[in-house]
Amino acid sequence: MTPTYLPPLSKNKKSQLRKLAQKRQRYKSGFYCVEGQRAVQNYLEHQAEHISYIVLSEEWPFSNSLFNAFEDRIYYLEETEFMELTDTDSPQGIMAVCRMDEFQKPSELASGSGTILALDRISDPGNMGTMIRTAVWFGVEGIVLSPECVDIYNPKVIRSSAGSLAQLQYAQSELYAFIEEAKSNNRPVLALELNEEAQPLKNLDSGDRNDPVIIVGNEAHGLDQSLLSLPVKPVYIPSPSPKADKVESLNAAQALTIALYEVNR
Repeated sequence: MTPTYLPPLSKNKKSQLRKLAQKRQRYKSGFYCVEGQRAVQNYLEHQAEHISYIVLSEEWPFSNSLFNAFEDRIYYLEETEFMELTDTDSPQGIMAVCRMDEFQKPSELASGSGTILALDRISDPGNMGTMIRTAVWFGVEGIVLSPECVDIYNPKVIRSSAGSLAQLQYAQSELYAFIEEAKSNNRPVLALELNEEAQPLKNLDSGDRNDPVIIVGNEAHGLDQSLLSLPVKPVYIPSPSPKADKVESLNAAQALTIALYEVNR
């Protein structure tokens, strides 16, 4: 049933939503789309200042009190049109158009405090979103992305992050340069990498846990080996099971979760 007290989404905004599916258009406009009840609710409760407007399908229960502060920025679409504009196969009838934050200068993250993640060529949107969500859970300060990483505003990244994206700072940099700058600011740099020089994560000393940079490599190829020529400390996650050699290694997001738990112990 069409709600008589909400305006329909204009043609211009429909056009904007279609364009936001493309990376180039997202960065040109400075906006991105957040889909799903949980993600939009997270933004409403914690990052409402990022929301430009909200779009609901005609099937949505419009009495939701969370929308009171946005009553002049909520629009509706008929269900068929909503389905055409959403990126998901099973949309939940709600999306929000949000303003991008500017990326930080890498030097600002290198010289600051708190844990920083340095992500090397992470290509899977689901992994990236899970890493962002995990980083927020563990109180990470920011993420430095190598130029080859998947776009953090990719719709699949947004969904996997469950609305956590706007709670972190981001920078983009060649990791070689960023790591050198982090070391010049006396930050310990831990590289998740299994090699002959790597030590178990559980053996970290207190200095390694103080404002560290944690490097995570590509899902299929691991770390760019040139990064290991820098003064970084390779660390690995030892398995407690003799069956470990019978399965593939942990994926990048799983390994990061364990590393952040260990660093914060």
